[in-house]
Amino acid sequence: MIKRGETPSDSIAEEIPEPLAEPISHSSAGRGVLTYLLLMAVQLFGSDFIVWKGLPAFRELVLAPGQQPANTPYDDNLTLAVLMLMQAAYWYRLLKVAIPFKGGRLSLSHLFLFLGRLNFIFGSAVFSIVLFRHLPELGPDTDVVLMARRGVLMVITLFALFCFTLELERLGDALGENKRE
Repeated sequence: MIKRGETPSDSIAEEIPEPLAEPISHSSAGRGVLTYLLLMAVQLFGSDFIVWKGLPAFRELVLAPGQQPANTPYDDNLTLAVLMLMQAAYWYRLLKVAIPFKGGRLSLSHLFLFLGRLNFIFGSAVFSIVLFRHLPELGPDTDVVLMARRGVLMVITLFALFCFTLELERLGDALGENKRE
């Protein structure tokens, strides 16, 4: 209805809603959850990759102590790239993204705490085999440069697995409201 002193175009303008002050977008909480899940998925993929690609080398170390494997069935450069990606995801999450899941889910808390411990078993087993079983058996014809390169890669791998273990434990603590007894 046109009021006194208004033109027809003024009354039409009142009926059209004004645009929202901010465009409709995902909430920051939703983005935080999605970012957290993506960063966890990167770390999980990296951990699975390490175990999947490392099992043949582990078997070779167990079955032939003291014999330096001449060739591993996976590319060290690809492994290093995956480890760097895992570390980037871990440190970005730790410094920039809060854990979005909190409290009161004791069964999930225990599951993630268990998975955190289970995750590090493979790394610990490889380290134990290499240090206590394989290295003492190495002979004089050992390629020291190859051994050093693989040793550095193993330490980086153990650190990446350790960081992912901590991440799983942080998630478990958050879900259990930090009430670990």
